[in-house]
Amino acid sequence: MKTTSIKTGYLKEHELKQAIVEYIAETDEELAQHLYDNDCSMEWDDDGNFVVSIDGEVEDKEVFPAEGSTTERVEEQVARLNKLAEKEK
Repeated sequence: MKTTSIKTGYLKEHELKQAIVEYIAETDEELAQHLYDNDCSMEWDDDGNFVVSIDGEVEDKEVFPAEGSTTERVEEQVARLNKLAEKEK
């Protein structure tokens, strides 16, 4: 990564891909490996979202796990978001 000032950093495509892979690996190791192994494209859409399109196919996991474990899943997600918020401070 090249830094030109305190406010501006320039990431090369492979550096950004690696950062995304490492971020995804915290919650989904299989998807992170798929991204690492395949080509991808990155762009901003018209709504201002950053979109990463990965070549190849991966089987989607259940959105909601088996009954009784939804609360655990929500608690895990809240814990991950709190961890990210702490890192930003």
